[in-house]
Amino acid sequence: MGFDQLVTPSLLVGATMGHSYGRLGMESLADTASAKGYQASFYGAYKHGPTYITGILGYGHSDHETRREVPSFTTDGIAQANYAGRLVSGYAEVGYKLPLRPIDIIPLVAIQGATSCGRGLPNPVRGR
Repeated sequence: MGFDQLVTPSLLVGATMGHSYGRLGMESLADTASAKGYQASFYGAYKHGPTYITGILGYGHSDHETRREVPSFTTDGIAQANYAGRLVSGYAEVGYKLPLRPIDIIPLVAIQGATSCGRGLPNPVRGR
């Protein structure tokens, strides 16, 4: 879901947000997994004559859970993992439109970056 607004004839700003959820189960096994995520971003574009600047900054967070049976020679157990992750990303672009009939040439310079992190180790196998 998102919205944007033309603030002036040359400036557009907007925001987006989203949510996702997924769950997986096995018919013949007791193994399960689930993940849910949230995302948001802010973006904008400015145009002055043939020159333009655009950019977007985004953030995402996800939570994951898994559970599976682990048979062994000594005892059967359950392996579980619960962990989260985060992502921050950005993109910026500056360009200049050269109108040449019948096409336009737009030289541009852009930079993009992202970083992600998460923590959490799987829990050890526990006997039933």
